Amino acid sequence: MKKVLMISPFFIPRRRVGALRAFKFAIHLKEFGFQPAILSIHDKTGRITAQEEELLKGIPLFSITPPFDKTAGGNTLRKGSKFKKQLLPSPAAWIDKNTPMDTWIYLFLLRYPSIRRFAKEWDPEIIWATGDPWSSLWLGHRIARYLKRPFVADFRDPWIPGEISLRQRSPFSQKADRSAELSIIKDADRLVFTSRQTELEYRKYYQLDSASTTTIYNSRSFLLEEVPDQVLEKPLFDREKFILLFFGRFRALSPVQSVIEMIRLLKSNEGRNTISLLEVHSYGKPDPEQLERIRDAGLEEQFVFHKPLPPGQGLSQLNEADLLLLTTHKDRRLVIPAKLWDYLYACPEILSITPNPEIGEIIDDTKRGFHTTPDQIGPAARYLAGQIKQKMKTDRKKSRAYSEAGRRFDNKRYESKETTRKLAKLFDDVLRGRDAT
Repeated sequence: MKKVLMISPFFIPRRRVGALRAFKFAIHLKEFGFQPAILSIHDKTGRITAQEEELLKGIPLFSITPPFDKTAGGNTLRKGSKFKKQLLPSPAAWIDKNTPMDTWIYLFLLRYPSIRRFAKEWDPEIIWATGDPWSSLWLGHRIARYLKRPFVADFRDPWIPGEISLRQRSPFSQKADRSAELSIIKDADRLVFTSRQTELEYRKYYQLDSASTTTIYNSRSFLLEEVPDQVLEKPLFDREKFILLFFGRFRALSPVQSVIEMIRLLKSNEGRNTISLLEVHSYGKPDPEQLERIRDAGLEEQFVFHKPLPPGQGLSQLNEADLLLLTTHKDRRLVIPAKLWDYLYACPEILSITPNPEIGEIIDDTKRGFHTTPDQIGPAARYLAGQIKQKMKTDRKKSRAYSEAGRRFDNKRYESKETTRKLAKLFDDVLRGRDAT
């Protein structure tokens, strides 16, 4: 069996998209002839589930322990808590602004001798690294050169050609970032992206040949769902209301503004009574700016915030909603929010207010809901109004969207085993290409 070293700084028990992407690949790769080993940053606060532990049996894990970890833990919602803006202390902000790639680079440099020993002992045929953090791609690139092995760079988000950035960068770090990405792009044996739009943007930006790039979507894994068909005895939501569920947290990259504009149009077109039937539910404490927008709009009664869910309980809660909301920043035209893949396999239909046309194509192809863009809120408001009216005309148990989609979605293209099959084929193609030369 061929060996692969997978560098994923964020890994289970973290619940970030990057951690789950690597995990979903790792648990299936053996089925396609590859034995993975994982190199990640240790998380002291998370807990791995029994199911995850079972799935990881036989996969070597090499964890680097940092002196501290500002990404560990979660965003919790406490009764009576105050919303305060979290700012980095000035010295830390200056360091982050002036550090090439990201500040994890210091940990990788500090632990590089032990990382290199582990990589040499594992002796993989191929190295795969996912970013961000972008220093992960730098590390994968460096290890691949040291071992003289092929390297696959996995870009979960656009880096330099990206539309928006939440991090301040100095002229020095900007130049260093561009140089680092260009070096990775030039030397990687294959580049992988999580959306077709990102892949096309990178091809254009760096004048890349189509043979050097591919898109492998994020995915859904039923192996991680402890109770996928659970029927809850006690409803999670008020069935007299229409439940629009956002399976995430309103923040800078997932702002609430599109939802507020949609509700305002709904009120203008349908009246206050229709608005009183609507509740927007989400998970995790919103950013202070997002909460302020909700308050300024006078819509606090329409929004309900829940604590983040334990692993394995997502699908049962998605299935209690009337409609699933997919939204992201208006400038993130290259990105597909990872929650789309969870939504596809739930029963309620999807209301997508996102700028990436690829999302609309997926939703249309799978017949799983309605798509519009953040600059076209009117159609979203009319669609939502129709769904609310349909539910209220019936027994108020489920919306029309739910009843029409109340079948198990059986398209395997977006399940983790199928996306891993595509990754394994890519590995085989890269290795055959190396052997041929």
